[in-house]
Amino acid sequence: MEATKAYLNQEYKKGFKDWTLPYLQHMHIKNHPVSKKITDAMNKRYLELCAITLEQDGAVQFVYNGLLYDLFESSCEDGWVVNVYPNDKDKIFDEDNQLIDDEQVDGGLCTGSAKDAVYFMIGEV
Repeated sequence: MEATKAYLNQEYKKGFKDWTLPYLQHMHIKNHPVSKKITDAMNKRYLELCAITLEQDGAVQFVYNGLLYDLFESSCEDGWVVNVYPNDKDKIFDEDNQLIDDEQVDGGLCTGSAKDAVYFMIGEV
């Protein structure tokens, strides 16, 4: 446990810059007992990488605070579609691994940047 804390403190000082999105997702889900400043920095970097992925790939799915966020480029308007689902894979995906629209808990269109879209339903961290 102490080694994990020391490692996270060391990575915090570097701004988690070398961490990949899948690794941050793994560490975020693990919910390691660290200080609020380290958790906040990890969350900020996690969401930053989600925005970079959205900008580069045109779509991203990520889990944050118990909800699944599905973001993608709008096909009919300039901006990003932001859909929010409960984080229950058995409930929200059909047999073809497609999200079930009826399970959506919130959503909207963000006309700002990819970063704006990521924070659109979350708010600032």
